[in-house]
Amino acid sequence: MTKGAFMKKTYQTSVYLDSEEKEKLEFIAKRHKRAKNNIIKYLIAKEYDNETSKQANKKKILESLHKISGLKSDTTFSRKDIYDDDRI
Repeated sequence: MTKGAFMKKTYQTSVYLDSEEKEKLEFIAKRHKRAKNNIIKYLIAKEYDNETSKQANKKKILESLHKISGLKSDTTFSRKDIYDDDRI
């Protein structure tokens, strides 16, 4: 087979539109672009909300652990401290 056998032939055509058809197509293109941008913004906002809710849940869990352990919220403790605690 020759190299040209795999090449696809394309043709360029010109279409003349009246102003009404042109305005309709431009409107559709703008609406499509706006919808695409809105979807992207929605996905970014959803991902941000997921991250902030994960962080908020983590913070709530840590606060609960501190309340249970009787420690102040700014106190840090190691695993050894937990195992050595007589209250557990």
